[in-house]
Amino acid sequence: AEVVILAWPDKSYEVPGSVFKVPGRNIVVSGQAGGWEGGLELFTETNDARANVIDLIGSATSGILQLRQAGGYEDVDAYVWVRKFAVVRWSQDGSDPRRVLALDVVEVEPWAPGLASSTFTWADVAAAYTGQTWADLADDFDTWLEVAQGDFSS
Repeated sequence: AEVVILAWPDKSYEVPGSVFKVPGRNIVVSGQAGGWEGGLELFTETNDARANVIDLIGSATSGILQLRQAGGYEDVDAYVWVRKFAVVRWSQDGSDPRRVLALDVVEVEPWAPGLASSTFTWADVAAAYTGQTWADLADDFDTWLEVAQGDFSS
């Protein structure tokens, strides 16, 4: 979906931690800051463009979108999870199709180009299911993640 980034005012980082009140002092246990979070406003000029973005948000694997500028710009290209979004009318009377999609997003890592298992190969799976079918494999595992975590040692 093609959009115009209308506003991206900040990228907020939060350091996870806990404060324990011990008589006379504070004890802090903290970790490393994760990726950023923030608001992102996308401008769409047509009903179709808006519908495309909303469909993309709804159909994206785990709600994760890739933001990418043609040619790529540092600090703009990113992978984000859309926590929530609102559709805001450009003209308050709704007389035109222009809208702003106000997204609340969290930076995430990109999907890996492929899933790999260091414990088995597809040959091991085939050997474990000799004489059986994909249906038999599906009976034993509900998801590909479960297959990747499976034990196919003989």
